[in-house]
Amino acid sequence: MIFCSYSRPHTGLDEASSAGKYAGWFCKHIGFTVLDEWYILSEFHGWEEGSTKGSMGDIRGKPSEDDLDKIRVDAKNPASKLSIHLKKTSSIFF
Repeated sequence: MIFCSYSRPHTGLDEASSAGKYAGWFCKHIGFTVLDEWYILSEFHGWEEGSTKGSMGDIRGKPSEDDLDKIRVDAKNPASKLSIHLKKTSSIFF
């Protein structure tokens, strides 16, 4: 799983997806299985204007506890896929 947080003072999700794709490519290149990429709207800590003046509006406090609960629930499905995948593949040593 690739997790990438983003806010919107720059290019937002476009910028985050480039970083996530790069991280995923790197992980695949060295032999890891990447099941999914998740992009999480998040407060820009240390720069209030970055959390309040971007095109996403006021995102202070993101991700909220509700957002994190949803992420926890959603993570269970890909984690179960990983378990099945690992049972089907041979061991890889790094």
